[in-house]
Amino acid sequence: MDDGGCTNKDCSNYLKAGEAHLKPTTLPKAPLGRRIGGVLLERFIMWSIEGVGTLLSPFTFFVTGILSSIINAVYVSCRDLGAGKYSIEKKVGSLMVVDAKTGQPAKTWQAFARNSYYSLGWLLNIIPMTLGIGLGAACFMLFLYVVDFLTIIVSPTGRRVGDYLAGTQVVPIKEI
Repeated sequence: MDDGGCTNKDCSNYLKAGEAHLKPTTLPKAPLGRRIGGVLLERFIMWSIEGVGTLLSPFTFFVTGILSSIINAVYVSCRDLGAGKYSIEKKVGSLMVVDAKTGQPAKTWQAFARNSYYSLGWLLNIIPMTLGIGLGAACFMLFLYVVDFLTIIVSPTGRRVGDYLAGTQVVPIKEI
């Protein structure tokens, strides 16, 4: 069975033999509670990293503030590689990211594309708040979180804006 190159042992748990023909409308929607729980934990960790970096910035010539934003940007960019095996949200919720058309684990370009605007937001956080752009970046991130949350609720498949951009969907991992 082709697992799209996924090395995550959970990929095969979702894709059982004969299920490669699944259409987008037949992919199971990830339970909202599992997604919210994972998102809250993941965002708490990310914003804690950013908060510590920002608090220490005046004492480190702003190196920690820049570094914390870069760490978060890299994490957001890479978290959905291997169908989400690096994502705290996906681990906590027993979820994975798949191609919405084939049901196969998301390809590398899809993993990057679905989180591209979040990565940009974290990189914009590097710009000092005194210029007003950093504050705008923080507001941009909050706006994205709200829009994505509403899109997940309204969408019958539970897809967010990034999923539509990348052609992906978050699905529950089938229990063995």
